[in-house]
Amino acid sequence: MGIRVAFNLQDRFVVGLGNRIVVTTQNGSVFGHDVSNHRVVDAFQFSGARAAFNPQDRFVVTMGNTLMVTTRNGDVFGHDVPGRDVGPAFQFSGAKAAFNDGDRFVVTMGNKLIVTTRNGDVFGHEISGRNIGPAFKFSGSKAASNATDRFVVTIGDMLLVTTPNGDVFGHDVSGHDVGLPFKLGGSRMAFNPEDRFVLTVGKTMIVTTQNGGAFGADLSGRNFGPIFQLNPPGGIMTAKSNNFQIRPEVEVHASGFTPNGPFQLTISHMPGKSSDIHRDHSFDGNGNFQLIEGFEIATVRARTILPDIEVSMRDNLSGQFSVVHLSPSPFVVRV
Repeated sequence: MGIRVAFNLQDRFVVGLGNRIVVTTQNGSVFGHDVSNHRVVDAFQFSGARAAFNPQDRFVVTMGNTLMVTTRNGDVFGHDVPGRDVGPAFQFSGAKAAFNDGDRFVVTMGNKLIVTTRNGDVFGHEISGRNIGPAFKFSGSKAASNATDRFVVTIGDMLLVTTPNGDVFGHDVSGHDVGLPFKLGGSRMAFNPEDRFVLTVGKTMIVTTQNGGAFGADLSGRNFGPIFQLNPPGGIMTAKSNNFQIRPEVEVHASGFTPNGPFQLTISHMPGKSSDIHRDHSFDGNGNFQLIEGFEIATVRARTILPDIEVSMRDNLSGQFSVVHLSPSPFVVRV
């Protein structure tokens, strides 16, 4: 596996914030992974305030660029998150939210904080600035009322409920009304016992596992596409020399890197070159790349000691760095 996500025992809440996976820990530290092209990049720690570290903190959700923490007594606190910094905590004014024992799941949709209860009733609060409006009960269908329902998230105006066998049921939400349930087509989601957190980033449902795996599927209409791994085993780069007498070549192959992601290839210590050779490219849609480049043969003295040619590549999105050493012999004539 490549970059692991939310695998530490002290990781407590995991949510999506913009194009990031955000992980809060028991001591309030906050970590993030940017998500791009169906891949996660190395974890970073947010600067600024700690968040969601009190024992009474019960649910964590996001709305826009704000991290919201609800407590057991219904108080709601927020942190604005500009860039990679968590702002100071502030308390929302207005109504209390999600403080009843029967409250089971809390999500956000647009400017609404939505609370589902164990019997399937759905309540909401309109959020305006830093104020929580009075609670209202949604009309229409019950949602997530089965004891076996496992996770609840939202994508757009759709409330999504996952079950132990991986079936996903949805409710379209219009205004203050919850539509009838329907079963989504396509991939099953979050059905493995080791699945630990479920969140959404854009139109992607992401499932993280106890050992740090991160898997996703894109929602299109009422259908989930194929499951993909956001942190697959690291890519592999190979390089070899083609020993032609007139213009020997360096041949590079790469596979398993970030699909469509940019990278920089560097060839160092090439005989006859006074500086490193840099090439900026992008992987194809499968995370693969091939390069063949020819070089003039350099003339060197017979006893000259030459360093190995170094072929290195950095995946700019995942941060993975690979390097291969080649003999300089095919690229020189000794006199």
